[in-house]
Amino acid sequence: MTRLDKPLEFQPVPLDTKRPPEMKTLEKLVGDWETHVGIKTKGKEAEGKVLLKLIARPILGGRMIESIEGGLPGVKDKYWLCAFDANRRSYRIWHFNAKGDVTTLGGGWDEKAQTLVWNQAYPSGQTRIDTWRWPSADRFEGTTIMRDAVGKTVTEVQFTSTRKGK
Repeated sequence: MTRLDKPLEFQPVPLDTKRPPEMKTLEKLVGDWETHVGIKTKGKEAEGKVLLKLIARPILGGRMIESIEGGLPGVKDKYWLCAFDANRRSYRIWHFNAKGDVTTLGGGWDEKAQTLVWNQAYPSGQTRIDTWRWPSADRFEGTTIMRDAVGKTVTEVQFTSTRKGK
């Protein structure tokens, strides 16, 4: 290998016409978003609300959506990928943050309700459910609920994302 003296410039790969049709659901995420977040931990509301910036783009011929998110206190940046896994017949998402945490969730789409629900069960017995709903093309909102091993809610996050520009 030889180190280059300047970064490579990559051209986006055109959308693959044979990608799973379920990717149309995730394409709703593509764009630049401003997100208002409220967090409650163990029943106590966190101080103030948080404003995040989110940029989501299709990659790998539109077979995945790549997102970069910034602004959450204590977590400098988040990077996530989501796709439809045709082998498992489910939506998948992988979250990575600057602290080194990795979260993987699986989910399903309800067309009538325009809602995507993500789930994860941890070895500790804790569970996580994320619900994303699209009331319009330029707005999506959701909740994340974390429960301990006996089902008690320990963290609840609510957010509203608004598309910026077109």
